[in-house]
Amino acid sequence: VPDINAALKWYGKVFGWTVLMEPAPSVANKGYMGELAANLYGPEFKENRMAMMSKGNACNVEFFEYIEPQSKKFMQDAKPWRPGWWHICIMDPDIEGMVKRIVDNGGKQISKVWDTAPGSGLPFKICYTQDPWGNYIEVSSRSAEFMMGPR
Repeated sequence: VPDINAALKWYGKVFGWTVLMEPAPSVANKGYMGELAANLYGPEFKENRMAMMSKGNACNVEFFEYIEPQSKKFMQDAKPWRPGWWHICIMDPDIEGMVKRIVDNGGKQISKVWDTAPGSGLPFKICYTQDPWGNYIEVSSRSAEFMMGPR
C-alpha cells in the first residue's frame, strides 16, 4: 500500500482488525531485518515499512509500504488468470452492510451481490470490492466450508 498508516486505519475501521505490529522500517543491509529484506527483495530494494493486523482467528495480514522503490498501483492491471494472489476474502453474514461500509469508507464495489446457490434458499452470497488502494476484496456471506461443502 502506498500509505501504511492510512491502510491500518481503514482496515481497522471497516473490518474491525487490530494492529499486531506497528509499522516498522527495513532498510537494505541495515540490521537483521534490513539484511533479510535485501536478500528477499533483491538489489533494487532500498527501504520499506511493514505492519501486521489480525481479526483474532489465527489469520494475520501483513501490509507493506515500499519507500524505495516506491509502491505502485500494480492491481490496476491485475488479471485473475495471471499467476499470484488475486484477492482476499472477508466473511460477513450481512454482506450488503459490509459492502456498503467498504464503499462508504472510500472503497469501491466491483460486482453486484451474487447468490452462489440460486434457487436453494441458502444464504450463500458473494460480492467483489476494492479497498481505496485498488486491492481486491471478496465479501462472502459464509465461510468456504459452508459454501463449498456438501449441501
